[in-house]
Amino acid sequence: MSESAAHPRSATKRDVGPMTEALVRAFAREPFHQWMVPDADAWAAKAPKYFTSYIKMILRDGYADTVDGGHGGALWLSPDKPGGGMLSRFLVPFVLWRLAGQKFSDVWGVIPLINRHRPQDPHWYLDILGVDPAHGRSGIGSALLAHGLKRCDQSGEAVFLDTLSADNTRFYEKHGFDITANFTLPSGLSIWTMVRPPSG
Repeated sequence: MSESAAHPRSATKRDVGPMTEALVRAFAREPFHQWMVPDADAWAAKAPKYFTSYIKMILRDGYADTVDGGHGGALWLSPDKPGGGMLSRFLVPFVLWRLAGQKFSDVWGVIPLINRHRPQDPHWYLDILGVDPAHGRSGIGSALLAHGLKRCDQSGEAVFLDTLSADNTRFYEKHGFDITANFTLPSGLSIWTMVRPPSG
């Protein structure tokens, strides 16, 4: 499926529900979230509240993209608000605590480990990119990424991301990203950081 066929676009408040459903399913088996919330019933109960709150924060302080049908979503933080706005900085720990529970301290401690590998210059951060597994390998992920990268290239700044999947690194490399670090988290999971220089 090409970018035009997938119809990527900026998300609105009306897209929060479908995007939440897609991201809950997309990250149910993702290594970090599975470690954080290993019980499937707990994930089904907690994850929708987490993604709903987080998407709303990104709509306010960043950029959120989706496709017609809401089968996937991409959440971005821009160079001028690398940590979101003041309200988001206050709310993110609480939203994450509701999801992580007793593992909150361990989860929160991952952030500075990742930040050590962020570019020194102003840059975009691809925080979340996910597609409902029922619509996987349909080109939605590539279309969402290409749509967001156009925005990044217009501003002339690099893009940073992190992933806990070796398969994901190969996907992102096809879109111009290079691996900048690979290290093991205290949880035992491996994580990769990647950067794409500005293009165009």
